[in-house]
Amino acid sequence: MAITYTSEEEALYFLEDIMGRCQIPFILLGKVAKQVLDNIDVDTCFNTIEIGVKKTHLTESGLKSLKMLLGGRDVEYTDRFIKFNHKGKDVVIKIIHKDWAVLKHPNTVFYRLTDFKVPNPFNKYWSFKQFIR
Repeated sequence: MAITYTSEEEALYFLEDIMGRCQIPFILLGKVAKQVLDNIDVDTCFNTIEIGVKKTHLTESGLKSLKMLLGGRDVEYTDRFIKFNHKGKDVVIKIIHKDWAVLKHPNTVFYRLTDFKVPNPFNKYWSFKQFIR
């Protein structure tokens, strides 16, 4: 019996794989972080998967590797985000310039196949998530 994943889960595992290969630590943000934290199936209730990367963790070699691994895709790079599509799901890597307390010591959450980092404390993050940059 083959294991199947939703397009959201595929995008999530793709991100986990490429960010690990590039040695760029990341944290889940937005609705996907909430679903992973609550151990709810990552499903089609949202259009975008968001992760955050601290600007200080986005090294020249890591960014070069990321560009190579995303080669052949339509990718938008700015100083605030990296945006692309993976199998029909929009993916946004937010580049975080400010040192947010909720991102300093993230919680580690096991979800299906692997561990992911989520903001801590999550409730505090959730109340002002739109301001994280």
